[in-house]
Amino acid sequence: MNPLMETLTQIAGEDQKLKQLLSIYQAHQASQENKTSDHEELSAKYKRLVGVLKKYKEDAKSMETKITEIETQFSRLEQITEELASAVGACPNCWGQAWSCQFCHGKGKPGTYDVDRENFEQYIVPLFKKQAWAIEMVQKVTH
Repeated sequence: MNPLMETLTQIAGEDQKLKQLLSIYQAHQASQENKTSDHEELSAKYKRLVGVLKKYKEDAKSMETKITEIETQFSRLEQITEELASAVGACPNCWGQAWSCQFCHGKGKPGTYDVDRENFEQYIVPLFKKQAWAIEMVQKVTH
C-alpha cells in the first residue's frame, strides 16, 4: 500500500463511510493501474506484431523474387531441352522415356523424328569437332 493510502486509512479509523470510500478509491486506482498496464502490454505486443509482419513481408518479397528467378531458369532449361531433342530427333517431352507421354507414348527416342538442322549444328556439330572418338564411334556404327 502506498503512503497516501496508509495515511488515509489511519485518518478514516473506524468510520465505515470513509473506509467504504477508500475501498472504492483503491479499487478505482487498481483498475486504472491495470488499464495502464494492459495498454502498455498491448502496445508492446502490437509493436512486436508489426515487426514480425514487416519481416514476413520482406521474406515474401524475397521469395517472390527467387520464384521468378527459378521460373525464368526453368523456362530456359525447358527451351534448351526442346532444342536438344530436336537436334537429335527425339521427343521434346520425354525423349522416348515415358510410355505415358501424350506426344510419343514412349517411342520418341533420339533418331525417331526429323532432326532440326540449325539445332544440330548448334549442339551436336561442336561435339564432333572437339571429340575425335565421337566421329570414330559414328563411323564404326555406320560401316
